[in-house]
Amino acid sequence: MESHHPEDVQDSSYALKESKNKITKKIPEDYQRLARYDVVKIGASEKLIIPVKNEGKSDKETENQGNTTDPSKITQSDQEIVIALDKKKQDIGNIRKFVGQSLKKQAGKILALSSVKYPAVNTGDNVVVKIPDVDRVKADDRNIIAVIISQETEGMYKLGTKHGILNQLYAKNQFTVCKETFITVDIVPQHEVTIRQGAK
Repeated sequence: MESHHPEDVQDSSYALKESKNKITKKIPEDYQRLARYDVVKIGASEKLIIPVKNEGKSDKETENQGNTTDPSKITQSDQEIVIALDKKKQDIGNIRKFVGQSLKKQAGKILALSSVKYPAVNTGDNVVVKIPDVDRVKADDRNIIAVIISQETEGMYKLGTKHGILNQLYAKNQFTVCKETFITVDIVPQHEVTIRQGAK
């Protein structure tokens, strides 16, 4: 602890009060004085003190100390809130699981209906493909005859025409199977064409 002579203490106390009450712009010495000392009034006299700081602990550690909850101080109300939150979390998990299972069931039903509505097709089957209005002129046919060349992915097929292989894949709901055979795979030219070129 620092020791001060009575005259030094009196002068420092006076200077500290001057720095506190200064209306004009403070100088660096004023800020240093305010940061280092404080004045405590005891009875009729005033004492100059040096505030004790929390040495060895950062502000973050001090803040964390204040935020630490004593387990013995947890009330029944707090416990009920924790239990309610845990139950809500469990309920959300159960709902998500149920929704996932429902989506899988719905997808299975859609695939089953699709299989009934659109029968299975094989390589070499002839199909009728509708030509979009934007891809044809009035003189062009509304449909073209194509042959199934191969199944590329699940439910997607590569089709060929007498002009060449169509440059996109088609699903079963985009064509109608023909009972008769008009073209075969071996007469399809081995180059790609657009649906517009196939319509000519």
